[in-house]
Amino acid sequence: MARPYGPMTAKIENFIRMEARGEPHDVVLREIFGEECLTDPRKKGNAEAMMFRWRHRPDAQAIWDDELKARVRRRVPAAIERLERQLDNANDWIVNKAANDYINLAKTTGIFQSEEKAVNVRIEGMPEIGSPDD
Repeated sequence: MARPYGPMTAKIENFIRMEARGEPHDVVLREIFGEECLTDPRKKGNAEAMMFRWRHRPDAQAIWDDELKARVRRRVPAAIERLERQLDNANDWIVNKAANDYINLAKTTGIFQSEEKAVNVRIEGMPEIGSPDD
């Protein structure tokens, strides 16, 4: 039977957020466990085992997801600016790829979701779908 988890502490939450932000491993160790953790192999091993357990806590996933969503939200404006600059590129391949990406972005954000703009395709003359044995 799995060992029960204790309550979520500020230390564990800080660790999860630092990892989700992509902080270097040594920086995380130093911040969470102290400088001696980097020089003493026994303490480092214990700290890494504890970090492994913390990563696999069921309640850690929600914190991880929140941090990653915030990280993505911060980067989206720069990505859109770069995409818009690519639309003005002299290379047609780059312009076509950027235009396709821009349209896909519009679709995923719901811009093309209005009912009056929906396109329904009806294919006639096709055989009924089923297995080849039918």
